[in-house]
Amino acid sequence: WLAVALPAAVLAAVLAGSFSPLAPVVEGSAYRQQFGLETWRHLAMAASAVGQALLVGIPLGALAARDARFGWVLSLTGFLQTIPSLAFFGLLLPVLAWVGRGVSLEAALAVVAVGLLLTRLFWAANPSLGLLAAFPVGLLALVLGGTLLFNLLGPEPLRLELSEPLAAAGVRGIGAAPAVLALTLYALLPVVLSTYTGLRAVPEAARDAGRGMGMSGRQLFWRVEMPLATPLILEGVRGGLVLTIGITTVAALIGAGGLGYFILQGVQSGAGDMVLVGALPVIALALLADGALRGVGWVVRRRLGLEGGR
Repeated sequence: WLAVALPAAVLAAVLAGSFSPLAPVVEGSAYRQQFGLETWRHLAMAASAVGQALLVGIPLGALAARDARFGWVLSLTGFLQTIPSLAFFGLLLPVLAWVGRGVSLEAALAVVAVGLLLTRLFWAANPSLGLLAAFPVGLLALVLGGTLLFNLLGPEPLRLELSEPLAAAGVRGIGAAPAVLALTLYALLPVVLSTYTGLRAVPEAARDAGRGMGMSGRQLFWRVEMPLATPLILEGVRGGLVLTIGITTVAALIGAGGLGYFILQGVQSGAGDMVLVGALPVIALALLADGALRGVGWVVRRRLGLEGGR
């Protein structure tokens, strides 16, 4: 619990005024309103990205664990981690700028619907081919979903008009849309890998016991395999969330805001105090997220009666 107690104690001391003479606190107080806004943006981008990574990564990890034909999913998500974040933003910028200007929300939703239908048809013929066919549609769905989540969680008001270009809904070459998409792709690896590892680590004796009770394959998955794999999946979620909170600082470079705004301003002006205004809260948020999910994992392991939770 140290990871939660230490940042909480520091936060309490700051609120009590114990650190008011320190230069970063003085700098932060001068930007109090903007600091709150950028913190909100930072958390909204990180939460949107991790939320989407869970929706996509857990099914992908389960597919890879249950069928050796999908082992390439692990290699693909690992490859995404090797792409530098600035290069990712640069690659996404012209594509999303064109999509935002030339595609309406109505057309985008129609493309996603038709793409899902075609994916289902491809899947019936060849599951691997169906999953490959789903990637372009999935990327568009992630753009739409990430923008929607950010507008729901973030400080910007939600505006959705079916007949207007996607740019009116926030899909642009710069801003939150490319940031959330890139962060989602970065967060996939820990989620996919932990899901794969957790399901593969389920004892065969537990599966045999489920089959002996007459469980179908679906019942076996939801009642036996997933509960036993949950502690490891939570470890992947914890790693993905901490990673995302840190990487989100780079989003300021493409106009998405967040606590990286203060770091960027401090670097450009040579003001170390301004850098700390952005860096210290990011560290505190990462530690709090890490400690909170460690606590959730401990509770889950204890409820499952695993040795680590006793």
